[in-house]
Amino acid sequence: MEPLSTATTFATIVGLLGNFVAERRGKATATYEEFTEWLLRSNHQDLVNLISQSDRTLISVKALLNLQQEELVTRLQSLDESLAHIATGFDELRDLALAIYPSGHGGEGGGGTIVGNRGTVIGGRGGNGGASGSGGKGGSGFIQGDDGLIIGGDGGDSGTADGRGGRGARGPTERLGFSTSTWGFGRGGTGRNHPEYDRRVNVLREVRNEYISKFPLDAPFIEAGIDQVPTDWVNQRLTELGEPWRVQLGHDGYVLPNL
Repeated sequence: MEPLSTATTFATIVGLLGNFVAERRGKATATYEEFTEWLLRSNHQDLVNLISQSDRTLISVKALLNLQQEELVTRLQSLDESLAHIATGFDELRDLALAIYPSGHGGEGGGGTIVGNRGTVIGGRGGNGGASGSGGKGGSGFIQGDDGLIIGGDGGDSGTADGRGGRGARGPTERLGFSTSTWGFGRGGTGRNHPEYDRRVNVLREVRNEYISKFPLDAPFIEAGIDQVPTDWVNQRLTELGEPWRVQLGHDGYVLPNL
């Protein structure tokens, strides 16, 4: 079998197994006969013939179907993650792989344990996934005694594809609306940026200062955060500086391209 045909057949079998399990919705296990009938109803006679021609393939498929549904789904998800991780090593497939299955994982939200009466634990939220690395876990606590209160920290974000390091989560005093004088307690640290990301940020700072110098009447609005330096100006200056990358205006500011 040709390499491309081998890869395609493998991906097809795995994908159809996933679809078959999903349609069964909670039924513990399935027989090979049930899977075969499902394939025939889905117009995959050629795949049934291919599987039956190889004892090794037949035994492997039967072994997978003998797994409990939850375990089979876990195996398939793990395979998805592994394949996506391999694909990130190919420039042409990297963005697609990261879009389908980001390889970074947000940190777990914090919690706590109270040994006593009338205690309250407010759990933290998990961080956002991204392109690489894992966000730090949110802080947790332990109290032995009555009337205790633990507010778990949020998990940090993982790094993003543009090279920015994972952002530390806001502390519980921020997200619960405490006085700003208490903000900063429990705030997570940020991950280290890629050096090229830091360089690009410095270029954008210079371009911004040039614009403010040239158009001083716009400066108060930009410095107050009301306006942004127009993306047309930024991208034109990047062209003039010989930079190969450009920015887009997103919801919270500029969006830099992936590295």
